[in-house]
Amino acid sequence: MAKLSPKVQRAVDACVRAARLGYVPNPRGKLQREVVDFLSRQPRPNPKSETGKLMLDGLERYLSLTPTERAEDLSHAVFLGPAAMSLFAQYLGDGDMQVLEGYAYEGLTEVEQDHPEVFRRAARAIEKDQKGPARFVTTLPEEEWPSWTFFSAGRRHPKGGWLVHCTDADAASVIQDFRGVDDISRLGLTTYLSDRERENPGFGFGFEARSFPRYLRRGRCPYGDTLLLLKVPDYLVTNHSGDEEDQAIFWGPDIESGFEFSGARGYWTIEDQDAVTEDLGIEDPGEFDDLEDLLAWVERHPQVYREIAVENPRRRVSGVKATVRAAMK
Repeated sequence: MAKLSPKVQRAVDACVRAARLGYVPNPRGKLQREVVDFLSRQPRPNPKSETGKLMLDGLERYLSLTPTERAEDLSHAVFLGPAAMSLFAQYLGDGDMQVLEGYAYEGLTEVEQDHPEVFRRAARAIEKDQKGPARFVTTLPEEEWPSWTFFSAGRRHPKGGWLVHCTDADAASVIQDFRGVDDISRLGLTTYLSDRERENPGFGFGFEARSFPRYLRRGRCPYGDTLLLLKVPDYLVTNHSGDEEDQAIFWGPDIESGFEFSGARGYWTIEDQDAVTEDLGIEDPGEFDDLEDLLAWVERHPQVYREIAVENPRRRVSGVKATVRAAMK
């Protein structure tokens, strides 16, 4: 097992303890990204990665924040940059002002860690001043709005299943080296994010097979022309208010396998179905009216699945499994 630096070790322990308490640490921190990156690079295969479970746990909790917790989260989003501390100070009472002494301008996260009660009082003042988080969020550019302003509280599927994922990339790169967004607060409008922010081991989006056809536009998926069915061990279904879609969010590095399929307007086949069935010497079933029927056919014919599936040999467990368990005792 790879050795953790003391700095990353402390962060892992803190994240695990926070997850047990139902609290989501500030997702914008450099240290958290370092932890996620470390966990995603560990080489021990496992049916369900500890990293993915923790990230989906955090996202599920994040989308269910209470109004007071949302105000605290918005404090992180709004009070960034060189003016952060002076802006934050406007919401402190006279008796709390002294806590800012000795902190650098960028030290807002440290203030929260060292003085959580002071931070919560300021968050409540922010909420009252702005008449609730819904109005306060409008002080930000839309692309900076937290994920919970777009997504409903999620419905978890801890046993996993098959999801449709639309992309313009090839199947192998998606399944074997998935890249996405790892910041749970920035999932609402990922189109506006930079390539650097979208090129991390992170979350991906898809649709449950039974609901996918109703989101086609003129027979095409709006998110890419390559259609993949991905097998994932865990996912969260949530409604996106802007896209008006029930989207399934999964942890990309946990993809187990997948294959390409094609079709439109409710008629589906696996990619190159006629050639595949001919090579295997089995009957071509033709087009399927239902994606779930296509999946059932593939699962009944393991030789077909072996032929068409792209496996993910780089499925990772955290590599700190023992460390995580020890921290949770």
